[in-house]
Amino acid sequence: MLAGLYQFTPLKRICRATCCTPLDFIHGRWHDGYTGTFRMGLEHGIYCLGSNWLLCVLLFSLGIMNIVAMAGLTVVIFAEKMFPRGERIAQGVGLALILSGILVMVVSAALLLNGTGV
Repeated sequence: MLAGLYQFTPLKRICRATCCTPLDFIHGRWHDGYTGTFRMGLEHGIYCLGSNWLLCVLLFSLGIMNIVAMAGLTVVIFAEKMFPRGERIAQGVGLALILSGILVMVVSAALLLNGTGV
């Protein structure tokens, strides 16, 4: 649910906007030399990480070696970054994550109340 809530935060919006426009980033934050290039790459990488870090954390709960989860996550991140309505995609994914978290909590509570255990 936390990953779903993060999809709606201003920090996610700022990071996604910067990550999705690398050319604007380069033009706006140009630094000369090898050190400048490294700094620009590091800054842009931090924005991209800030945009998707909680989605990547989900892989630990879904299973690190789960190829279907990795493929799904890749498609979501690609769609957020490449499609013009990426923010809407991020919000839809956020809503789906929140609803799935609620479903897990409700089903777990129902199983415990029925005495079947989890």
